[in-house]
Amino acid sequence: MREGLAYSMVIGMSAAFLWHFGNIARFGTHLIQEQNSIILTSEIVMLCAVFIFGLVSFVELLRRA
Repeated sequence: MREGLAYSMVIGMSAAFLWHFGNIARFGTHLIQEQNSIILTSEIVMLCAVFIFGLVSFVELLRRA
């Protein structure tokens, strides 16, 4: 279950980054601004949680191998 969730997050994150970098290539620049500080903070916290989850899963996967 955790591996499936981790792979889903990797796919979702790569799709988001591809969209972002595609817009940079298309428009030359891509600026994102969030006016609401509560939403911005929650986005940052969730991205940190995704990163930590992925890192822990990767380390556990390496230990099993």
